[in-house]
Amino acid sequence: MVQKMIWILIGETASGKTNYIRDFSKKNNFEVLNCDSRQIYKYFDIGTAKPDKKMLGEIKHHLIDIIEINEDFSAGSFLRRAEKIIKKSENLIISAGTPFYLNVLLNGIDEMPSIKKETREMIEEMHREKGNSHLYEFLLKVDPERANQLNPNDTQRIKRSLEVYLDTGIPISRYFRKKDKKQILFDKITYIKKEKTSLEERVLERTEKMMNIGFIEEVEWLLKKYSVDDILKKPIIGYVEAIEYLEGNIDRETMIEEIVKNTMGYIKRQRVFFKKILLPYIDLIEEI
Repeated sequence: MVQKMIWILIGETASGKTNYIRDFSKKNNFEVLNCDSRQIYKYFDIGTAKPDKKMLGEIKHHLIDIIEINEDFSAGSFLRRAEKIIKKSENLIISAGTPFYLNVLLNGIDEMPSIKKETREMIEEMHREKGNSHLYEFLLKVDPERANQLNPNDTQRIKRSLEVYLDTGIPISRYFRKKDKKQILFDKITYIKKEKTSLEERVLERTEKMMNIGFIEEVEWLLKKYSVDDILKKPIIGYVEAIEYLEGNIDRETMIEEIVKNTMGYIKRQRVFFKKILLPYIDLIEEI
C-alpha cells in the first residue's frame, strides 16, 4: 500500500505558488486542493490568477470553479468539501492563499448559530441608513479580529459577522477557534517567502499582464451575466477597481494603481494571519 502524502504549500498573492506547483508536478504525481476564496468562483479567471487550462488539464485541481458569484459559500461549506477530498486523495498539495480557509482546515469550526429574522432585518436597515463603512466600524469595535480579516467592502461577510454577534453576544471569530480541534494530518508545510519589494514588483507585473490578456473584456462579460451588486457583494480585488474604471469614475492608470495598492494591503493581512495560524507549527515549516 502506498503511503499518502499531504503537503501544505503557503504563499501570499503573487508569491509564485502556481508556478511552483507546475514545476513540482512535472516530476511528481500530486493533486491540488485549492485553498483560495476567490478561485472558487466560475468565470472569474484572469483577475484571480487561476491556473490556465493547460495546467488544469495536466494536474487535477479541486475546489476551483465550483460556484457562481451570486451563490453562497461559507467556511463550513469549504471545510466539508475539503475534508472529503483529503480523505479520498492519495498525494495532495493544499495550495493555501486564503488564511481564513487554512485556519478552518487546520483548526475546524464550531457550528454556526441560526440567526433570527429580526436580527437580519435590523442589520439590513442599519446598512441602508448608515452605509457599509458604519457596519465595518461597528464590527471593528465588537470583533476586531474578524474585522481585520475582511476587506472593508465585503458587505456580505460584515453583515454575517454582526448578525452572529448581535444574536448571540459572541464574536464570530470565536466560532473559528474550535477548541476540539479536528486537525488534518499533514506531512510538511512549505512557505514561499518573498520580500515586500519583490512582491510589489510582481503584483504590478501581474496586473499589467492581466490588462494585456483581456481582463477588462472579462469584467465587461461578467457585468452582462451578473449585476454589479452581485459582484460587489463579494468584492474581489481587481474586479471592484475595473468596475469603477468602466463606470467612468477613474482612469486606466488610477485603476492599475488602485489594484496594486489594494493587493498589497491584502498581502499584508495575509502575512499577519498566516503567521498567527502557523505559530503552533513553526518548527515544521520549510521556507523557500
